[in-house]
Amino acid sequence: MDFESLTFFLELEVELSALNRKKLRLPIHSIVHIEHDPIAVEVVKWNHQDDGILHHYIEHFEEIYGTDNEPNDKKISALIGEYGPFDLVTSGAPCQNLSGINAYRNIDAENAQYLMKAGKLIKKLDHVQASNGFTEKILFLSENVVFKEFEKFDVHYSDSLEGLSPICQDAKDFGPVKRKRLYWLNLPVKTSDYIKEFASAVSAGECLDDGFTCISSLVEKVSTSFKANAFLASQSRVDDSRMFARYKVDTNGIASRKYNVESYSVSERERMMGLPVGYVEEPLKHIYKQLTENAFAKPEMFLGKTYRDFLPRSLWHFRNKCKFKFEPSTNEPFFHILLSSPLEGKKDLVYFNEEQYCKHLIGNGWSIPVVEHLLSRLPDLFEPNSLVTYEAFNYNFRGLLIIRKLHK
Repeated sequence: MDFESLTFFLELEVELSALNRKKLRLPIHSIVHIEHDPIAVEVVKWNHQDDGILHHYIEHFEEIYGTDNEPNDKKISALIGEYGPFDLVTSGAPCQNLSGINAYRNIDAENAQYLMKAGKLIKKLDHVQASNGFTEKILFLSENVVFKEFEKFDVHYSDSLEGLSPICQDAKDFGPVKRKRLYWLNLPVKTSDYIKEFASAVSAGECLDDGFTCISSLVEKVSTSFKANAFLASQSRVDDSRMFARYKVDTNGIASRKYNVESYSVSERERMMGLPVGYVEEPLKHIYKQLTENAFAKPEMFLGKTYRDFLPRSLWHFRNKCKFKFEPSTNEPFFHILLSSPLEGKKDLVYFNEEQYCKHLIGNGWSIPVVEHLLSRLPDLFEPNSLVTYEAFNYNFRGLLIIRKLHK
């Protein structure tokens, strides 16, 4: 049996593409990705172009759901007819208007309804597939931030009057970084007590780049595990004071008297979230370099030439999908570009440089150790000889002792 999967609102869709295939070893046949951020989609394509899974990309949720409050039967049937039937659905609906740290949060805002619509879509998929003779119910995992009014969404994830209550998990209980989230799921979940026992000793300091150590070591008289604060996605928070939690040491391992404090790097955040180092950073480096040099610099240098003469065709769509700003630089070509992220309910576009966009995507991602735990019973559905070995990545979770050792 092969899995057919549908995933939406996941900017870093490593949860299925990499985690399931590499660590859970699920025999996934295809994944339908629904994501409107072209940069996030490019990250997935860059990392999973040769992973043996059929990847299909749909830009807007409304293309499969419709524009009304209730799912469109014809669109759902067409989705199943072209890509289904589906066995597993994962969702990470926008959280901006649900999060308590947003001073302007509005639970009634349009983009706050996607969490509800995700549940309605799952139930509609189940109904349509059952009417066509598929008796197995869809397995699902839907994630969002912790917020007070979550009970009003429970009924959309179950046919019972009480609805389906989410479980709350904090990534600090599974690794080195805090990230408390709610998860609506219909999968059995193993106890996490044995994981928490080991994870209590896992420290963010074990994931830092060479030459850096945690600031906490300056004030603690004894060795203690230190958990990094949750990584956030908004431009004002990707590098705010909550991220200043490390300092540089010299080559002899002795702390500088000035304690050169910096925020967490991209590679450190990748490690702490359970991603392979370079998973986000490498494709973003490629995109920004190609756009800077071949979409803007070279066409200005050669008369009669346009970006089509230099930029790989696979990146042409960024000219229409993104907005750009330019800032001066002391290095050739003496400017660097800023890329806009999708509006996502915001009034004005936000522009990120290369490093900021990396941190933005990680801030919108899932904690891999947590998702691995929540989905850890999925392999029980398959015969052992049907599980797939996938060698495209070397998953080196430096310092993350709590990750179970699975076949690689």
